[in-house]
Amino acid sequence: MKLWLLGGMLALSLGCASPASRPVIIPLLNAKPQCFAAGVGKIVECQEHMDLRLVVLYDDWAQIIRALKRACLANGQSPKECQTD
Repeated sequence: MKLWLLGGMLALSLGCASPASRPVIIPLLNAKPQCFAAGVGKIVECQEHMDLRLVVLYDDWAQIIRALKRACLANGQSPKECQTD
């Protein structure tokens, strides 16, 4: 699951970057993401076929967002495009 999350972030960060763009440094997570099944109201084993919500620590999520916004700005997009304004 962690690899899927990191792969998705990398794909998002590289999706609109130019060929001369800088690499994105993805922060290390403090805790393993977990899956929450809303239907049963508890943390469960992560399985892609279930309707699950991904649960990550707030600090981890904030680090990920800041890293992606920094990379976006470093690659020449505007603050509006990078949603930093």
